[in-house]
Amino acid sequence: MRRSFVLLASTLCLAAHAGVTRIEVTSSGPFADGKTFGEVGAYTRITGRFYGELDPALPANRTIVDLSRAPRNARGRVEYSADFDILRPADAKKGNGTLFYDVNNRGNKRLVHNFNDVVPNNALDRAEHAGDGFLMRHGFTVVWSGWIPGLPKQPNLLRLEVPNAQGIEQPVWDEFLFNDGRQLSARLTFSSATTDKSKARLTVRDRNEDSPSVVHAGAWEFADGNTIRLLPEGTPFRAGALYQLAYRAKNPPVAGIGFADARPDRVPAL
Repeated sequence: MRRSFVLLASTLCLAAHAGVTRIEVTSSGPFADGKTFGEVGAYTRITGRFYGELDPALPANRTIVDLSRAPRNARGRVEYSADFDILRPADAKKGNGTLFYDVNNRGNKRLVHNFNDVVPNNALDRAEHAGDGFLMRHGFTVVWSGWIPGLPKQPNLLRLEVPNAQGIEQPVWDEFLFNDGRQLSARLTFSSATTDKSKARLTVRDRNEDSPSVVHAGAWEFADGNTIRLLPEGTPFRAGALYQLAYRAKNPPVAGIGFADARPDRVPAL
């Protein structure tokens, strides 16, 4: 009965707000090799991806910058998708009734590390990754979902896919700082409107307060519309130096969808 109510409520919410439209569960099984946590017992881990859509005309969505410029489906809505990861008591009756949503750090899960006194690990696939089990012993349900677009495709990194706004071109700048001297390329936050170097400017300085020096146009290039590199090819960026690229960007991702996809009316019912 309780399961039916959750699904019914989710369906009504979907019809009213056009939130989550589809859920793909990629894995579901015991967390931490089936380890038990005090009176709460074992935990279940569920991972997957959810798909949603937003109606730009709804008042709750009008503040999302450039949502009105994004491509729309046949229903006039803007589509997106995001990864999710859930840890919950295997026996729901033993939980404390509290959902703990972790706003992840650039796709990295931090909550278990912060509360369970354990080294950070996005995989969460071994018993030792549960640490001292604080969150589990107290019966919390822990939820993560992707909310930052543009993250690299890496295992266990929570990602969000959003469309790009169309018909926008503006000057922007990116700053790069690398911890070692092995970095051969730098990825831009936005797609460059052109790879013509005369329309861009790369500078470098050793400290924030230093005056920047212009990197000569013959000493760098666009590897593509989203990446720059130093020349001759194979030259690494200097460790600890602050590089800044001023360029014209086009069609940015509608990043504000990341905040909307975590609203209560968008959380998938599982």
